[in-house]
Amino acid sequence: MTWVTDERAVEAGVVRGESESDNAFANRVANILRSRGQIIEAHEALTGKLYNDPDNEIGMAGITGAVAKALQGVRYGGDEIGTDIAAGFVARDTREDSDALLGLMMMLISG
Repeated sequence: MTWVTDERAVEAGVVRGESESDNAFANRVANILRSRGQIIEAHEALTGKLYNDPDNEIGMAGITGAVAKALQGVRYGGDEIGTDIAAGFVARDTREDSDALLGLMMMLISG
């Protein structure tokens, strides 16, 4: 566990259980913060890194996903942290399906 997770736990008033693993604690803190709408702090708690840390790709994906879900008015239910991360990676995927687009254009032109 990192100081970031510890600091977010203190801010949230979350006390670690005696037999709670580092991962379980970070996840619990993150979900409590996420349920309060503290998106950035939640993803920092989960990853143990500040949002602007260059090595925090998962945290940034989670923040991006939370914003994308909010803009779409979508809630997937269950583990919001997990769906934030998944939605973030999907939202950040900049690949273009140029072959499909080119094929469609050719059909329209020849059609």
